[in-house]
Order: sequence, then structure tokens, then C-alpha cells
Amino acid sequence: MKKHGGIDSPASFSCFSQLGLEKKVKDHDEVLREIGCCMDNRWSKAIPPQEFLDKFLTESNKRMPAFSTTSKQAVKEAITGYRTEPDVKPRHIETARYHPLITAVAKYCPSIQLKKTCNDSTTITWNNHSVAFRPDIQGYDTDVTEFFVELKSQVWHDPFLDIEDDLSDNRYIDRDTHKAQDTRDQISTYAGGVMASQFRTHCFSVIIFGHYARLIRWDRAGATVSKCFHVWNESFLVDFLWRYHSADREARGHDPCVVPLNPKTQEREITRVREILEMGKEEVVYMFTIHDETDEEEHIFYGGKIVITPPPTPRGRCTKGFLVTTTEAINSPQPVASEALKSSIHYLKATWRIFTKDLETEGKIYASLKNADIPHIPTLLASGDASGRWQDTQTEYMSDHPPIRHHRHYYMAFREVGKSLSKFSNLAEFVGALRDALKAHQTAYEKLHILHRDISAANILIFNGRGLLIDWEFSKAYEPGIPREPRQNERTGTWQFISARMLQLGGQPVQHTLFDDLESFFHVLCWVAIQYSHHTLSDSEVVTFLNDVYDYAVYNNGDDGGGKPKQMAILLHRFSKEVKFTCPHFGILVQELEAAFCYWYNNQEIQNSVSDPQRWTTADITAWIRNVVIDPDDVAQKIGAHNLTGESFVDLTDDILENSIGIMDPDDRYCILHAVENLKVEAKRKEEVDQKKLAKLDDHTWMLEMFSRIANLLSRMQVELIRPCIRSGLQEAVKNAEPEGARKQKKKRTQSERVALSQSLTQDAGGQQEMGVDEEDGPEPQQKKQRKSTVRPNRQPQQRQSRSQPGTSGPSRVSDPPQVEVRRSARIQQHKNRSISPGVASTSRGRRKSPSGGS
Repeated sequence: MKKHGGIDSPASFSCFSQLGLEKKVKDHDEVLREIGCCMDNRWSKAIPPQEFLDKFLTESNKRMPAFSTTSKQAVKEAITGYRTEPDVKPRHIETARYHPLITAVAKYCPSIQLKKTCNDSTTITWNNHSVAFRPDIQGYDTDVTEFFVELKSQVWHDPFLDIEDDLSDNRYIDRDTHKAQDTRDQISTYAGGVMASQFRTHCFSVIIFGHYARLIRWDRAGATVSKCFHVWNESFLVDFLWRYHSADREARGHDPCVVPLNPKTQEREITRVREILEMGKEEVVYMFTIHDETDEEEHIFYGGKIVITPPPTPRGRCTKGFLVTTTEAINSPQPVASEALKSSIHYLKATWRIFTKDLETEGKIYASLKNADIPHIPTLLASGDASGRWQDTQTEYMSDHPPIRHHRHYYMAFREVGKSLSKFSNLAEFVGALRDALKAHQTAYEKLHILHRDISAANILIFNGRGLLIDWEFSKAYEPGIPREPRQNERTGTWQFISARMLQLGGQPVQHTLFDDLESFFHVLCWVAIQYSHHTLSDSEVVTFLNDVYDYAVYNNGDDGGGKPKQMAILLHRFSKEVKFTCPHFGILVQELEAAFCYWYNNQEIQNSVSDPQRWTTADITAWIRNVVIDPDDVAQKIGAHNLTGESFVDLTDDILENSIGIMDPDDRYCILHAVENLKVEAKRKEEVDQKKLAKLDDHTWMLEMFSRIANLLSRMQVELIRPCIRSGLQEAVKNAEPEGARKQKKKRTQSERVALSQSLTQDAGGQQEMGVDEEDGPEPQQKKQRKSTVRPNRQPQQRQSRSQPGTSGPSRVSDPPQVEVRRSARIQQHKNRSISPGVASTSRGRRKSPSGGS
């Protein structure tokens, strides 16, 4: 950031000016909450101020000016002196501190210029929002922001709560007040702005509240916070300033792998790079150094033309993308327009990868794919962990909270620079790119037993008319025939394209299967086509469809879940019947794929039901009995004593129950016989399921054949019939669609409201399935009410807790905790994929992790 809150290159958060779109400005506090929520429960355990300084900023060899009584008095007067100033209005008492405090502490950081910036507003754009960036005080080295200081007038503005726990180390939790949350959201946004706008490994800030303060160090895993200390009775504030002044750039948080070229000594190189990459005169040219993990050599790239701009959130993978070129291209005598120089334009990706022993680096995965001759993947030029002292996150795990992931800074460079899938020139190219990506997926799955696990619109590119499947970072190797357990207790993938099955298991350990990836391919096809091909929906209907089917989520105890509207859209054939694509061949493709997934979901419940009761043991029967009768202990004891087998169990009669087994209560006998009949009906339904047809769906072949057949048919059609449909009004409407931002409030409805809503949803869903008609002809208001329900309700609390039944695939859950709806909006990732010239596309995921995203 430049002085007065300006943004320095490549820090511009917004690319809407390049899109020609006007941003929709939302409420300031609302946007702060959307940014700040990524830091909820991501604060480290407590660290004493001295330990904080010793760990992150080593003591200077130079002697610090004494923090004398006079200096302490100056700081005290800066913090408290406003109370005796008659010309300062009460609402301005906080701002009256800034200049006196800067004057009082300036001698402790002579190389840093402290400046009051609360009135120097910079607009930060994030996704489709904007917010004013106004830290109270910023410290600058030349024109670059080094750290910021936020002041609050009252001690109860402290955003954190110290916990003294005799059973564990001291730790922090987020203080549960509105003021504390507002303060956390504010400083999180400022820290995110600094880190997104510069090449940073970490950054520092100070929060002062009343007479007390805390030091904060931010990195991509979260933030480490010191215990609070007195501003003038203790010297930690001035110690921090002196150590920061004495620290080198790397300790301050600047990435040593990225160095700006010097305009005075490298003017020729700067000019040449700008010509090759078509960079503006104001764009800074950087030198990127990648220490390759394979050949152990350093690879140098030049450039910095922005392809991917990360949102101003302090935590997460913070993927950035740039166009770069090579030393050979700079020194080449070839003209800029020559094919040789055009082919020297490459893509450089910087990210903070999740660092665990079980996760292979993406570069090594690409090397394995190349060695196995996997087709339709980009060519890796260099990859490796960033060099330097602070390239690993330092935020530590805090007990009783969601685990804090360890991240490591990572660089990759690729030869190809593709274009976004949404920029297909015609439907034949679009379907062909999906076919190529699916072929890459199939070959990796069959040759190397690798599952991609992040199929999304952003991870399929078009290069020279063919598809490329990129971003294999979250891919997973498996052993055929061996049951696999999830290696992480979080989903991977992009929200809009995760299978309905996995979304409905939000917060639970999830085993990602091949079928989940195949369903993701289907959602990529539909999600892009609904926005960029010809069909019968109006712009407003497209926005509603995307919101209802793809952005729906429920917030539950810190985890996001959803997927039910997506599953219902498949079961009710909304993709084919409601959308009605104009191109007949493309419509057939959607219809056939939809029918396959519909068959799977229709039979999933049957497959997961109880096993054949004829194969049950006596223990299975007694366990089942306890769930169906009024007096389970007595009846179970009699059944166990009789040593019933499964075959005799299904042939029970009233006479056998009464006279042979000794169950005298007629109500118990009726319950048992009625439940046995239901079991036999379920077993018969399960036998009728076409197991071969289900097994066929768990394979690439059927989908690959469909993509190939339709792509060939489309390639023979007239160009006018398969052109993309670009509706300028649609993209504005999609971008500005107002989600029901329930996440920021996390409200819980009363039990009566949830029960009432549950009954309403059940009636609506039942009515839709029973009618079995096209939704376009149905009662639209009712359908919208169902799709936009804000809570998935609990069941009646009077119900007895269900026990696990014998032969089931998993435990049944009777009572669900209250859940609050949120909306996950990706919208073809306008702020990323359309920020570059035609013919060039990002390799960004825009991952909204399962909030995960998610990171």
C-alpha cells in the first residue's frame, strides 16, 4: 500500500474496471463481516508480549532510546490527554490521540514514517463488494505500508478474551460481544488488505484499547496475538517499534523470492518485459525466483502482469497468478509479435499450499502425471517451496477449536497459458474441452490410481482448441480394492461443483469417490452453459436458478452443508426440463447425463437401507427388536432365548410370537409383524435395483462416450447454432445477486419455527414429486418458498433416539442441530477469469472451500 492508503502494484484488489462492470456497494459493516468471518476461531493460543517479540522480531544490536519517565508521560498524555481538551468533541476523543501518539513514539522507529490515515480512504473491492480501508495509523517504509495501528477508546473494545485453564495452556477465544466482533472484522480486513496488496509472508499490527494494547502477527494460517499489556507502564509497544525498525525486510514479512527491477539500472529489461507481456507503464516488473524441487536449480522469471487477484482475506491459500517471461526472451532479438516471443509467455502461480506429510506437492504430482503420459495437462516448467526464513505459517493450533492448517509458500510456472472455459468459441469446443479434461481424469485414475477431487469451471482451461485439466493439488492416490479413509476432516473442491452427496455430509469426514468427481463434471457443464449458451430462461430466472441450486448452503456449528436443492434439481430434471437448451444435441447431452445421476440418487437410499433380514443373526434381530417395541428389554430377552435365525425371523406369525416365543402383549406382536413386512418390502426393492447399471455409473466410460458423441455432432453443426450467448445484462445481474447473508448473523430459529418450516417443506417437496410435472408449469411461488428456506429444522424432540440398525451402512441420525442458510457465490469467477485479455485465462480455483473454502 502506498501512502494515504493507496494500493501498490500488484495489489489492486479489483479488476471490475477491466470488466467494464459497476460494483454493487454493500453496507460497510456487512462487507467487513464477510471478510472477517474467515478468521473466526483462527487465533492462536496466548503468547506473552516478550515471547511474541523474541519469537518474531529478534532483538536489535543497536541500543534503543530509553523509555524514560518523560517518554512514558508523553505516551500517557497521548492516550489520556484528550480528557482535558475542551475543544475536542466527545465523539472525536479517539482521533485526538493519533498525532500525539505518533509524536511520542516516533523516535523508536526512525526508519518508519508513522502517519495518521484514518481520513485517507482507499476503496478495496472484494468479490462483488467494496469497503473503505482506513487504518488509524500506518507505518511506511518509502511508499509501502509496513504495519498498522488501530486505536479504540475503551478497554471493552478488546476483541479477545484471555482464558486461564488449569488443564491446558493459556489460549484465546473470540470475545463474544458485537463490539469485539466488529473490531476483529475491522483489523482482519486491514491485515488482509496489506497481505493481498504486497508479496508478503506475514505482517504485523497493533491494537490499542483504552490503556492497554496487544501485538498481532498475521499469516496464512491465522493470527498470533499477544497477551494484553499496559501501553505506558510497560515497554512492549516501543520495544516492538524499535525491533521492527531494526529488522530486515524478510523479518518484516516481505517475500525474498520476489524482487522489483530497479528502474535506474534495469530500464532495458523493464521495457522489454512490458512489451512482451503488454504491461502498462505503471505496472511494476518483478523478478521471480523458483528453487526447483526436482533439479535443485534456480529458475528465473520476469513479469508480474496480474491474472489472479486474491480477495483481501488474511487467512487461506491466497493464490495469485501472473504472466511472466524468461531471460532468453528478454535478450532475444525477435520482434514482440513473433511466434517465438509469444510462446515465451508463461503462467506463474504463487500459493500457500496445505503442508502435511500426506499431501504431495502439486509439482511432484505433475511430474508423476508427465512420466505416465497423462494427456491434456499443462507442462510444468519449475516448481518448489519458496526460499526464506518465514515461508511456513507460524500460527499454532488452539485446543477446542477447528484445527489450524499449516501452510507453506509455494511457486509453480507453466508453459501454457489457456483461456477460461467460459470463453469457449462454440459449444463443440466447450464440450470437447470437457471431454479432454475427463480423458485426463480417466487416464490418471486408471494408470496412477489418482483422483483429482477438485473438478471445477476454473480448473478446466481451453488451449489451442483443446481442454486442459489443471490444479491437481488436492488429488489423492488410492489403492484399488482397499477401503479408503479420509485423510483430512474437511471437504476439498469448489462449492458450486461439489457433489450433492458430499455437501449433505457437511462437517463429517467424507470419502471422496470417483462418482463425486463425475457429478462435478456434470455441474461444470450445466453451470457454465446456463450462463453462456442459448436457452429459454430469462436473466432473472438464471440468477434464481444459480442461487437456488448452486449457492445454497446451511451453516451448522462452524461447518457449511447443503446439497439438497442440487439433488432435488437432478431428481426433478430441472436441468433439462426447466432450462431447455436451444441446441438440440446439447440438450440431449444434459438430459442423458441428468438421467444417469437421477438413477443413482433414486437408488442410493435403497442401497443404504438395511441388509437382507434373512441373513441376520440372533444378535441382529434382538438389536432391531429394541427399536420397534414398547418394552424392548423383555421382548429382546425372549427373542434371544429362542435363538431365532434370519430365515425363521421373516416367517414369523402372530401364533409363533405368542405361543412359541411367549410375547403376550398384542401391541408388541403387531409392531413386530408390521415392521417385518416393511423389511421384506425394502429387501425386495433392493433386489430389483439394477446392480450392473449402478456399477456402470462408477466408471468414466459412459460419460466419456457421451461427451465424445455430442462433441462430434456439434462440430458438424452450423456455427450460428452453437455460438455462445453473451448477455451483458445477465452477468451484471449474476454479479449483483443479493444473497441472504445469514452467515454474518448466525441466527437460530425457535423450535416451533423449525418444526413449522419442516412441515411446510415436507408438504411442498411431496407435492412436487407426486405431481411429476415440469416445474415451469407448476406453482412458482411455492417452489421458491421451498428453495429459499433459511433453516433445515430439527425433528421433534420427543422422538426416541434411534439406535444403529443391523446391516445398515451407517448410523441413522434422528435429531439435527439448527442450521442457518448462507449463499456461496462464485459466478463464473468474474473477478479472476475475466481480468485478462482474450485468449488468456487464469488457473485459479476461486475455491470457496468448504468454507470450507477454505481455505
